[in-house]
Amino acid sequence: MQDQIYCIHKVNLRFSTDSPALSSAVKMLLSPFEQENLSEPIALEFVFKEVHNRSEIPFMVSSSAQMISSCSGRFFGDSLRVTWKCDFYRLMTIKIADLGEDGIMLIDHQRGQVEGYLVNPDIRHPEVLATFFYLALNELLKKEGLYGLHAAAVEKDGHGFLFPGFSGSGKTTCCISLLNNGYRYISDDHVLLRENNAGFDILTFPIRLDNRIFLESFFQENHNRTEIATLNATKKTISFFPQLTAAKGYPYQEEDKRFFFVEDISPYLPVDSSQVNYIIFPKILDYPKSYLEHLPKSRALEELLPQSLLVFDQDIARKHFHFLSHLVEKSECYRLHFGEDVLEFPQLIDTLLANI
Repeated sequence: MQDQIYCIHKVNLRFSTDSPALSSAVKMLLSPFEQENLSEPIALEFVFKEVHNRSEIPFMVSSSAQMISSCSGRFFGDSLRVTWKCDFYRLMTIKIADLGEDGIMLIDHQRGQVEGYLVNPDIRHPEVLATFFYLALNELLKKEGLYGLHAAAVEKDGHGFLFPGFSGSGKTTCCISLLNNGYRYISDDHVLLRENNAGFDILTFPIRLDNRIFLESFFQENHNRTEIATLNATKKTISFFPQLTAAKGYPYQEEDKRFFFVEDISPYLPVDSSQVNYIIFPKILDYPKSYLEHLPKSRALEELLPQSLLVFDQDIARKHFHFLSHLVEKSECYRLHFGEDVLEFPQLIDTLLANI
């Protein structure tokens, strides 16, 4: 078994596996958090074993297990397996993630442990393997008070800005425009949130689950980079920024997108965390000038919920809901009606800071 040790924003975890393919996928996913040794105790334990068929797995889903959720996905890839499916069950205090022909994961939330069995992981796409691991990791991070959110995030003068939204809502365009005007990068697509005594922290989680950054050839080509924070931009977004046009960029899974290293676009001023002060929901309009509209707290919570990661347990879902409700109450919430004045957009956001 090969051990890897990580510290994700003060949460220490150990990952052990006998699968080189899974080890490589997890290492790519969590490389910014890798540690050689830890001074604090391990909080979360992950043990994954490779098997050749499901009959070798020493645990199967019993008839007494209650099904609580189901999810599936697909990645664009090469000849490796790129589709996946996962059914979640509850059996007393254990959650079972049934991956079908790909295997099974047993998630013990109380003990902070995951025991997984993957069938022939070497024939699975690295992104599929990383997704399986992250499904379990996401569940156990909630035990430590870390909640994932689909959002871009930047910081300036100690004030954090969240831009939640689905793909195509304008998150990346907001992010790039602000980075060009003195704001600091936290994330383009996914963040972790944690409550503190004064409010909430935005915590960086710099590697996406759904792009080509997982390919070994890509890492070999860019092995000399110290940072791998990325931005994904559509052709329309690229057209607004000369730096993007001049930068090489890399093909993204969707034909209309390319992804870029932040350091290729503007001076990279990384920040690991920031207080959440503003939650801004972008909406692209065919309108010459952008403007901000105050959102009622109830409406903001309604729009924030779909951007949080899947929750498979009623008790955790209740805590998650209260967490997001409190986040909205502690933050200024706006709808951004995002017009064609992309390069002037930072001036609009600057007015929020000027009024503090």
